[in-house]
Amino acid sequence: MADQSNHFYTFLPRKWPFVWDSHIVMGKQPMLPKPAKLVADFVSEDIIAYAEGLLHKVKTVASEGLSIMDTAYTLLKGSPLNQLALSELNKNKRSYQFEHFPGT
Repeated sequence: MADQSNHFYTFLPRKWPFVWDSHIVMGKQPMLPKPAKLVADFVSEDIIAYAEGLLHKVKTVASEGLSIMDTAYTLLKGSPLNQLALSELNKNKRSYQFEHFPGT
């Protein structure tokens, strides 16, 4: 979508995949999309603003998580190893092999 100065913005679709072709109709003149349809089909922030907000949220979650882990380490650093908890963690761990093209 472009503004009056031809600066283009990209918006993320709310549904994936979003098929543009399903919205194309034959006509004599180009038809502008209806604003209500745009609001229903696309996230209301352009990709840059969305990514900046997402980065801020990820940094906040990571910071809070690391703060909790730091406090736990400070409180528990002299404690003996809990073998039962360690064995439960090892029983439940999973690892996955990276596949660039799954199924080929």
